[in-house]
Amino acid sequence: MKKVIFVLILLCIMAYGHAAENTFTSNDTTKINQKIGLEGRKNFLYLRVTPIVVPGIAVGFTNRFNISQNKVIDLTLAVNYHDLDLFIPGILKSFGVSLITEHFSNSQALGFFSRLNLGAEYINKPSSEEKAGWIPNATMGFGHSMQFNKSSYIRLSLEIGYTAILVRINVEFVL
Repeated sequence: MKKVIFVLILLCIMAYGHAAENTFTSNDTTKINQKIGLEGRKNFLYLRVTPIVVPGIAVGFTNRFNISQNKVIDLTLAVNYHDLDLFIPGILKSFGVSLITEHFSNSQALGFFSRLNLGAEYINKPSSEEKAGWIPNATMGFGHSMQFNKSSYIRLSLEIGYTAILVRINVEFVL
């Protein structure tokens, strides 16, 4: 529980810093962005909630890369915490770090996308005799992205692969 509270406090601090950074505007900044050709934001705060299958949360930062006029990739570095112990006591708790790529076939990062997640998780199974330890976290999947204000997105995704639990259904907020 202490870890969840720590992650939520960290999320609040990052959101405050992110909001303060994006609310500052000046004519010089606008002119520089126009000269460079930046049409929109390139950096986002990332929040993932996994409400189904394995309850969990992840926080991190996303950086958007334009591959071409019709394709973008969102690259996210996130820390995560999953706790199956909430439903079945003594089963599984894990935390780790992930590098996530989401590939879009349009420049607005909307609609269907594919995703690849690579990282590592430290798992703990309190009720079993297995020792706690690190395992790879490698998943792939797909999802759908919708814009809910000018530069923020909500995404629903499904990922399958080699991790503490084979399947995750995610709700992602890219702010």
